[in-house]
Amino acid sequence: MLPQIEDMQNLYDYAGYTLHVCMICDGFDMWDQKAVLIAGTESQINAAFVLNWFTPYISVLTHGLCTVGDEMRQKLADYGYPLYESPIDRLLGEDHKLSGFLLKDGTQVEATTGLINMGSIYHNHYLKGIEGLEWDGENLVTNDMAQTSHSRIFALGDLKKGVNQVSIAVADGTLAATQIWRNIRRASPPRKWEENISPKNLENAVKILKLQPLLVKISEPGLSTPGRGRVALRAN
Repeated sequence: MLPQIEDMQNLYDYAGYTLHVCMICDGFDMWDQKAVLIAGTESQINAAFVLNWFTPYISVLTHGLCTVGDEMRQKLADYGYPLYESPIDRLLGEDHKLSGFLLKDGTQVEATTGLINMGSIYHNHYLKGIEGLEWDGENLVTNDMAQTSHSRIFALGDLKKGVNQVSIAVADGTLAATQIWRNIRRASPPRKWEENISPKNLENAVKILKLQPLLVKISEPGLSTPGRGRVALRAN
């Protein structure tokens, strides 16, 4: 979820470049840079105390969306992380390279990178009415093959509980497709080569066995198909 500002195109100019939404994916791009953490709730501010593994130069912006209690304020102060509660007016920089934030109260916050930690919007409403699905918050619980507690529903990517990364979602798709094929195969009858087990062929096979033949493959000149030829029977 992105913070809403008056000029969203201004935000889009930096989102995905120097303004990130995934700490695990992009944390190393933020290494030892001056960073902002944009949080929409007080609990989301706790990401600052994980982000500091990548950089200790962190400023926290709430965009005016939440009230910050005394305990959290003190914790931020103990770590030296400034807190700014005014809404964001616009992002500063050029060519997708962030240089800072201008807040509505006129404050400028210097930053060359940032992390948005404002939660997610889950597009899972169409599944809520299906009985038999096990949920963990807004995520579906699956087994090792991405199958949910419903035998015919599989969940991938952000919809399932786990790490929300594209590479994981691709792997989930492979696992799900494999299990779906297995389920279909196991429910399908075995396929036989019917021509080889017709009554006439069975009768001929019995006669051949009675003769105890020696099968001799004789190549036939002029045949275009490799391995094709006449088969002659010779009784011992």
